[in-house]
Amino acid sequence: MSEFEGRCLCGAVRFAITPPTLFFAHCHCRYCREAHGAAFVSWVGAALERFRLLPGSAEPHWYRSSAQSRRGFCADCGTPLTFAYNTPEARLHVTIGSLDDPELAAIETQYGLDAKISC
Repeated sequence: MSEFEGRCLCGAVRFAITPPTLFFAHCHCRYCREAHGAAFVSWVGAALERFRLLPGSAEPHWYRSSAQSRRGFCADCGTPLTFAYNTPEARLHVTIGSLDDPELAAIETQYGLDAKISC
């Protein structure tokens, strides 16, 4: 695949990720669960230089969700899109659910298993 493209629910924020990616993972931590209202969140990790907004796209808005991190979302429809640590490491996590073809993302690992909800 040459790129993963994605968008928010209303289409205002549109982006592309150029492989190689760093990981495909589910996160079960409390912050991800609360931020998304779900039992876990699925992420694709990429080096920051591999993420780009597509022409005409709005910029995501950022919310500082903890002292260590921030989360990006669409200001128009509220779709959660990204996660980034406040560190010099230049990588970005993007929600797999916002990808145009999420079925191409093969989950490789899981994080936050100590906080996983048993169903």
